[in-house]
Amino acid sequence: MRVWEQLIDRSQYECSGLQELYFTESAFRFIRIQCDVKFLTINANIEALYLTDSPEFDPKTSIVIPKQNIMPTEMLYNWEPPTAGGYISGEIINGHVRHKLDDRSSIINQFSQPYVVGSVKLLLNYTSNYFIAISTDGQRFRHIKTERNVSGWRIVTFPKQPVMFIKIVGTKATSEMFRLHKLECPAV
Repeated sequence: MRVWEQLIDRSQYECSGLQELYFTESAFRFIRIQCDVKFLTINANIEALYLTDSPEFDPKTSIVIPKQNIMPTEMLYNWEPPTAGGYISGEIINGHVRHKLDDRSSIINQFSQPYVVGSVKLLLNYTSNYFIAISTDGQRFRHIKTERNVSGWRIVTFPKQPVMFIKIVGTKATSEMFRLHKLECPAV
């Protein structure tokens, strides 16, 4: 009978794709991955490494606190499991993502795993009104910022917390479409 010690718990997050998991130094012989969903595919390439310069992570939750932009540098794809996350709402056209100005449309990015972040940076090429909300489950979003009649680079800061989803909703634009030309997280 083995005694198992839980190092990481991601049961409250919808993780997908390649996962990079960090924890404080530990000696162990076996790794057990437990999942509470019906279907789980694990690539046989599981690696456990000792790093002397691992990224900063919250020791309580083992969630990475990124120091550089974790968003794709170009808006080229929508989310398709099991990729590394991406836009699950919004239409990507000519290097920007957009949505119609109505009561149901939005731009939502889903990360493949949670990150502890406290800022986002976005580029609006046209004068717009918008709001940003964040979530860990994709259902309950927490409003973090509203801005009116703004354009150019916008930096939004908030208390650092785990984030899996970033939702941006345009409420006014120069046409019937709200356009987001760049999104960075965290704002660096």
